[in-house]
Amino acid sequence: MTALGAGSSAFAAEDPFTGVWVLNPAKSAGATGRQVLAIRVEGEEETYRSDLTDAEGVRQVTTYVARYDGKAY
Repeated sequence: MTALGAGSSAFAAEDPFTGVWVLNPAKSAGATGRQVLAIRVEGEEETYRSDLTDAEGVRQVTTYVARYDGKAY
């Protein structure tokens, strides 16, 4: 199980999935390192960014933008 603490965001009132979460290793089984997850939903578009640094210091950044309009991109 992984615990992420929610941060404040100007968009939070608009969409419940919009916000910034920071991994809390003390509350997460097997979690080491640091992770910040940011999700923003505006209209039919979602922007996702995960910034993860593992216990050895290796950094992995994942980003994507998804549209929920039924079209293939």
